[in-house]
This record gives sequence, structure tokens and C-alpha cells, in this order.
Amino acid sequence: MDTSFRFIDRYPTSLRDLYGKSDYHEHLVGLLERRDQRLESVMDQVLNPPRARVYETTGPAQNIPNTTNTAVSFTSVAYNNFGMWVSTANTRLTIPQGNAGLYHINGGPAFAASGSIGQQRVLSLRVNGTNIIKSVNTTGNSAYDTRLEVSADYQLADLDYVELVAYQNTGGNLALVLGAAPSVQSFPQLSCRRVA
Repeated sequence: MDTSFRFIDRYPTSLRDLYGKSDYHEHLVGLLERRDQRLESVMDQVLNPPRARVYETTGPAQNIPNTTNTAVSFTSVAYNNFGMWVSTANTRLTIPQGNAGLYHINGGPAFAASGSIGQQRVLSLRVNGTNIIKSVNTTGNSAYDTRLEVSADYQLADLDYVELVAYQNTGGNLALVLGAAPSVQSFPQLSCRRVA
């Protein structure tokens, strides 16, 4: 004789006692449907979070003016769900409405070879045009391109936007190096993905 307990065998009695009405089955079905909708929404966010990655290979190479923080612009898209990147605001990745959260942001360009003692290359992540959240820097090199990469996890609100900002102090314009198309790993690049 099977004496194992199975809730499914007992739920009608339990729910009838709990609700004291005959439509307990319809009530349970409604609860389960709402639960499933919430689970589907959560799973969609886990499996398909807001994310975008943009890059530049087509040129002409962007010039970074001397001693000026300059947002890097992009024309090519590796992926872009929720419409985080639009070509009319080609320096920005914008957090979609209703998708605030913790985001991982990453970007990197290569500065053209140029350098003397004390010349700096600085790369920053900037939020909403003013708030620098992370920077890295190094000195330039006259023989080799100077590649930098910066990343951060940062709490972003709905409609916040992030930019990759380049700075240099060579005394004149300094170009960013373009990668070989069609590789989406080419510099410059910027990506943003919700992680929590």
C-alpha cells in the first residue's frame, strides 16, 4: 500500500477548507497563471538582459583634441537589444525605461603612436555627460599604438546614459586607431550589459 504524501492529491480539500467556496479550482488556476507570468518575466530578464555593444571600424579615425575630454563616437553595432544605442546619439548607450539595475560597462580604444615624456592617455567611463565613474591612464609611446581598456560595475537608473571618454595631452590632435572590419572586437568599442 502506497502511503507517500502527494500534495496534489489533497489540494482540493485543503483549498476548499482555506477559501470556503466552490470556485477554489478557478482561484488556484488564476494564482498559477500569475505565478507563471512573473516567472516568465524574471527568466526573460535573466536570459535576455538589456545589453548593447558598439564599435568603430569605418572611419575616418576620430581625432581627440589636446587636453579635452572627448566622447568617443561609434557607427557599427555588434548587438543592441532594448534599443540602448541609436545612431543619432552615437556616443551613448542609454538604459531603457523600466530596466534600472546594476550594469557592467566596458570600453576601449587605441591611441595612435605618438609620445614624449609626460604625455598622457586617459580613458574614462562617464554617466549622463558629467559623472566620471572610472578612469585608467598611461603614458604614450612613439613607436606603438597605446591601447587602453576600462570597465566598471555601476548602478544605473532608467534613461541614464554611458559614454566612453578619451583624453590626451600631446599638444595637438591625436587619432584613435581603427580596427580591421568586420571584427566586432576592434577598437574603439563600448559595451553595457545589466548583470543584476
